Amino acid sequence: LYKKYFDCLHGDGPCTPDGKELKDAVPDALNTKCAKCSEKQKAGIEKVLRFALKEKPDDYAKLEKMYDPKGTYRKMYEDEASKRGIQLPAKA
Repeated sequence: LYKKYFDCLHGDGPCTPDGKELKDAVPDALNTKCAKCSEKQKAGIEKVLRFALKEKPDDYAKLEKMYDPKGTYRKMYEDEASKRGIQLPAKA
């Protein structure tokens, strides 16, 4: 399941309807600090983020490069990540 979503988000594979919805929502969610997200969605995002950072750091790096090439969102979210005990990798 993870791989299918990753491939969809990264443009390496087809998207399921849920995957397409997620892919379409990512830019707005990043830009608005997930203003339209429910608490359940926010919790899910945090869970996936923690998994990707710990278990799939190369995937995380690819998505960060794709969705945040200038580091804008990293700067916007790094304090919140730190407060939640999420350690972002050093920027390459």
